[in-house]
Amino acid sequence: MIFFIMLWFILQLLSFAVLPFSFTLFSRLPDKGYAFSKALGLVIVAFSVWLLCSLHLFSFNWGTIFFVVLFLGILAWSWFSKSKNLYFQKDFNWKEFLSYAVIVEIIFIVTLAIFALLRSTNPSIQATEKPMDFAFMNAIARSDFFPPNDPWFASGTINYYYFGHYLISLVAVFSGIPMKIMYNLGLALVFSLAFLNIFGIGFNATALIKKQTLAEKSNGNLSILDFFTQYKSHLLVGFMGAIFVLICGNFDSFLQLINNFSSTLQNNWWQGIGWNASRVVGRGVEEGGYITINEFPYFSFILGDMHAHVIGLSLVTLSIGLALSWGTKILLLKVKLSWD
Repeated sequence: MIFFIMLWFILQLLSFAVLPFSFTLFSRLPDKGYAFSKALGLVIVAFSVWLLCSLHLFSFNWGTIFFVVLFLGILAWSWFSKSKNLYFQKDFNWKEFLSYAVIVEIIFIVTLAIFALLRSTNPSIQATEKPMDFAFMNAIARSDFFPPNDPWFASGTINYYYFGHYLISLVAVFSGIPMKIMYNLGLALVFSLAFLNIFGIGFNATALIKKQTLAEKSNGNLSILDFFTQYKSHLLVGFMGAIFVLICGNFDSFLQLINNFSSTLQNNWWQGIGWNASRVVGRGVEEGGYITINEFPYFSFILGDMHAHVIGLSLVTLSIGLALSWGTKILLLKVKLSWD
């Protein structure tokens, strides 16, 4: 429990430190990028630390991370105090914005807790490619500079894309969470960040289509219940979008149950409903034919391999959010869309 709280606190700290950058980069979105702030905070801090350590200006440790967070926080909030009027109108309703922020925070901690609990039912870091991912994360955490040390080749460096593993290692180093605990908490963190990002994409896209801007020209009611009533379609699209992307898979498991209900339930996950659903393209085309790997997000999270394509879900969805914001800005410049 203490490690979960530490993880939650570290993400809150990282996101708060660079929150003004979210307001800037996502300034054209109705929520000003609040739903993306946690993923963005982690990425900005991690990239800054990585750059300093890659240039051998600082070594990779707790002190360097703390220095970067402090420096970025002072820089971001000093700049915001002087330029907030560029991004927030004078009649901006901060109370309504706070209602939205509370909802985002609830989604974050609930999804993080649920998936951490799910991982706790099978926390073993063995089989498939978990040992390789675990070795990378440990090697990165123990490296003074980057590229990090190769865990198998003495005096060598990792010859592999490692930034995703590095993100989790950075959180472990900064929080002090043991890597054997951080591995599964890291999977929960990636899931939660991706969920928030997709929720933000759905919420903001719905508001843009309806030509609504959050917290402007409203009645100033702080009630979260009233917020749900006013923005129920936005919240529903955002939430269901995250469910469809991260939890819903293909229809193979459903078809397995329809075709042979009893034997499908009797088989274990590896021989039945789980593994088969990730190997569908090419199956049954020809006898002994090649079956391709077709993992979908939820399968990958259940499997538990901390691969780049899994960690990348939080980064790709963040990039889509940025594209939505910048695309909106370009559209506004071209067609002079009215917000009234």
